[in-house]
Amino acid sequence: MSSSHVVLEGPALDFLRKIGLSKYESMLYLSLLRFGCGCYRELTKWSRVPYGRVYYVLERLVVKGFVEKDGQRPAIYRAIEPVKALQLYLMDQYQNVINELQQAYATRSNAVHNSHDEFVITSTF
Repeated sequence: MSSSHVVLEGPALDFLRKIGLSKYESMLYLSLLRFGCGCYRELTKWSRVPYGRVYYVLERLVVKGFVEKDGQRPAIYRAIEPVKALQLYLMDQYQNVINELQQAYATRSNAVHNSHDEFVITSTF
């Protein structure tokens, strides 16, 4: 394997996939961590992500907080420091799960409470 490519397997890639990044997102983020910064053409070569997908995947990484881009043309992308990126992303994922669980709990609590009230009312007649 050429030294100009990122290793496309291993614990880091596996971890990024497990926490919700796609294969292409993981490959691009690892490429940016290794090479520092780059534009579309460089990132396609380094990461092996198809050129037609690079822009879309990079924009998703920007939204998720793993990558930043400058205002130049062509845009230059840089990886956010891993500890910072992971902390922000995982806290966001954690909060999303907590909100979803709280909503499910509140919905269930109301349904159980209402069915209990109905049972009490019908049993008293």
